[in-house]
Amino acid sequence: MRDEQLKRLREEMERQPIHIEPDSPVRPFPCVRDEHGEIREQTVKRLLAKIDEELNELKQAVFLADSLPHGQLIGAVAEEAADTITAITTMLEALGIDAEMRNEAQRRVNEKNRERGRL
Repeated sequence: MRDEQLKRLREEMERQPIHIEPDSPVRPFPCVRDEHGEIREQTVKRLLAKIDEELNELKQAVFLADSLPHGQLIGAVAEEAADTITAITTMLEALGIDAEMRNEAQRRVNEKNRERGRL
């Protein structure tokens, strides 16, 4: 089932490359191409490994807090956090969880946190 979803994602990306308008809101897009622009074979195992890699890089950036000037630290942490979010977005998309479904899930989580007084 997952292989079929991954194949569908690759086919969709080949037909409809993502175009980002300069004034559009910034949101993560799934990464499906390699460094040569070729559609990459994705497996859940590979995607989870990528999330783990990005999360470790985020942790390293946070742990550097004592050795970097504040501006550099913020930039490094923000970029590594964005990389981690993109890796998670890629896996969710590969599992068939599209942007609309992710947005709805985020709305539910925000509402739940609001109800718990966390926001």
